[in-house]
Amino acid sequence: MARIKMAYVGGGSSRAAGTMASFLWHGAQFDGSEVVLIDRDAEHLELVRTIAGRMAKAQGVDVTVTATTDQRAGLEDVDAVLSSYRPGGFEMRQQDELIPMRHGIIGQETQGPGGFMMAMRSIAALRTILADLEDVAPKARIFNYTNPVNIVSQAVTDNTDWPILSMCEGPMIFWPPLLETAGLDPARARVVMAGVNHNCWSTEHTYDGEDLIALLEERYAAVADDPAIPLWDKRMLHLAVAMRSIPSDYFRYYYFGDEVLREMRSRRLTRAGVLLDALPGYWAHYAEQAESDDPALDPARSRGGIHELELAIDVMAAYYNDEPAELPVNLPNAGGALPGFDSDTVVEVWCRVDGLGCDAAPPAAAAAPGTRDRPDPRRVPAARRVCRVARHPRRRRAGARGPPLRPQPRRRGGALRRAGLREPRLPPRAPPRMTPAAGWYLGVDAGNSKTVAVVADAAGTILGYGRAGRGDIYDPAGESRAVGEVRAALDAALAAAVARTGSPGDVLHTAFCLAGIDWDRDLEYWETTLRGELNWPGTWSIRNDGFALLRAGAPSGVGVALSAGTGAAVAGRGPEPDGPGAGGGPTREWSASWWITHPIGGHALGSEALDAVVRAELGLGEPTSLTDALLETYGRPHVSDLLEAFTGRRGLGMTGFARAARTVLDVAGRGDPVARRIVEGQGRWYAAYAEVAADRVGIDTSAAFDVVLGGSVLRSERPELREAAIAALAVRLPAAVPVVAERPPALGALLQGLAEGLGGLPDDVLARVDEQPLPADLFLT
Repeated sequence: MARIKMAYVGGGSSRAAGTMASFLWHGAQFDGSEVVLIDRDAEHLELVRTIAGRMAKAQGVDVTVTATTDQRAGLEDVDAVLSSYRPGGFEMRQQDELIPMRHGIIGQETQGPGGFMMAMRSIAALRTILADLEDVAPKARIFNYTNPVNIVSQAVTDNTDWPILSMCEGPMIFWPPLLETAGLDPARARVVMAGVNHNCWSTEHTYDGEDLIALLEERYAAVADDPAIPLWDKRMLHLAVAMRSIPSDYFRYYYFGDEVLREMRSRRLTRAGVLLDALPGYWAHYAEQAESDDPALDPARSRGGIHELELAIDVMAAYYNDEPAELPVNLPNAGGALPGFDSDTVVEVWCRVDGLGCDAAPPAAAAAPGTRDRPDPRRVPAARRVCRVARHPRRRRAGARGPPLRPQPRRRGGALRRAGLREPRLPPRAPPRMTPAAGWYLGVDAGNSKTVAVVADAAGTILGYGRAGRGDIYDPAGESRAVGEVRAALDAALAAAVARTGSPGDVLHTAFCLAGIDWDRDLEYWETTLRGELNWPGTWSIRNDGFALLRAGAPSGVGVALSAGTGAAVAGRGPEPDGPGAGGGPTREWSASWWITHPIGGHALGSEALDAVVRAELGLGEPTSLTDALLETYGRPHVSDLLEAFTGRRGLGMTGFARAARTVLDVAGRGDPVARRIVEGQGRWYAAYAEVAADRVGIDTSAAFDVVLGGSVLRSERPELREAAIAALAVRLPAAVPVVAERPPALGALLQGLAEGLGGLPDDVLARVDEQPLPADLFLT
């Protein structure tokens, strides 16, 4: 049993609890050891320390766990450093992913520009660690899990003499899912992968002793057109067949770059965003377990599971206890174990790890697939066929078995150099038939009570839809609440589309028709949010939600829309200045928004009705049937109770008023004069605002033009407000043609998105949208 002192840099990370569970699972091999957790987050450090200490006690393991935010003090006199940290946290990882995508490039943690950005932070932090080790633990060695593993290791190898081994489970986990896609049993296969971290390939691949690639080729032909198999799984299987070698999952970023970028842009969140959303849940779980005498981590509520960084612990156990094990390790290619790479390039190969160090014999056919004139490993002199990371003299801690590992690279001074990698010749990209379907177009209708998003392809086939809550940035709960609801509706719609088609599409254009787009700064807010927080792909337009209704009732998009739902909207769009289609300039648009000084809509009906009931109760107005009707609607015994429900603290507010809209229409329909005056007055105001809108956008009101009526109240089964508005329009705008929108506004938003994205709305696309029924409850207020 090795008795060591290990510093865990990153010991307050979300992975740390699982890492300590892994270390303690090996507890018998490290009896009497000490682990020092090092991190900047004191609160999280204490949680991990508490969990680990209680785990050790419950399991009867003699391991001491301490914690400190003082890096230098924590490193003092250590034998080993387990390095797994993330400078800048997931917030910076999110930027690593978002910034490249804004420039049309894949954003990924270890690949491309995002990988280099992370590498620069990781290396800068590691320099401080090495500087402290030089002073307080000059004989320590480093087990590295900090990404990007290969760049971090290469920096240390090229510029220092510090012994470092880096680990990643990739060679162990990349290939089994591919065999399962092919319908094969991974237990019957032998697959050895080598290369550079996150970009390795199989150098040995057999199934029941026979060539696995030939079998994969047969299986690919059988499953290529199977719709039940996810598209990405088929792509990677096809790539393996084309390469004649099983590739790392990360090869997709190079051979399917366009497809990956489209998929990334179609998601609401990057991978870092997903993790940021999950982190509070992880830490809540850890806090719960820190209270337990025998903590038990739930894999579903723990970052990465419950045995994190286990490969690093396996390497430590094999080395310090001199218990030989075959494990994948990243280390310099000394001896040319991996043909096609310089001897001091850090490569990822399977090694024998024991108390003497780490040996890597050249794997069969190890050169990059397709590399011409590669050396035959069988002809390389035996002395050069071993990549040795061996022992070096050092003082030992009492009880420690064996010295730390020592790499033997060729040291170079100056700036970090580029790894000496010869570009392998790999097969052409996958055939066109594996390319996803054409792009997607979305429409979003966000109102005062709900948000609905709908996605369709260029032919007008509806692929998915989603519903969420109020998407108005004037919501008292704040702008972020509205953004969250819009995002939730988009997520649901895109998820449904992916479920239907089998893969993400390229979001080409989105029409956002949103309540609360009232002033320029509202538009600017959403523009900034779409570009930044949401990182929304493709192009988009943003306008008031009234325009969704206009397009729903008048597919040409020209006319006036009057909406009565919870609130109200009035929007107008005029013809092109030189006539429709003449190209004489932009279409003129106007929405009433805060220019509506006399309240209209469902909440206005309820508000005016309450005023009438209160006046009647005080003897200041005539008696009305609205009194009993509203008391019944709101379940209140007296008018005073009803008034308090609206005016007291945490009153019912606008949405509460809107609940009475249908009640008011019903009472008016039964002939109550007070209710009728309220409804007729609302109708006249709608006609007045319609006239203003038509005038503002240059519609010739002497000729026929569409006035679209919509919203849950104007389209209600109770016709009173609709009839009142139509009657008032006949007086004020005789040429107006009232159109009761049969399509819900969300479909109007979709039609707007299609019209903008396609450069017009073809008749066949409109017909295709109309022939697809959507559930009625998707649009109910």
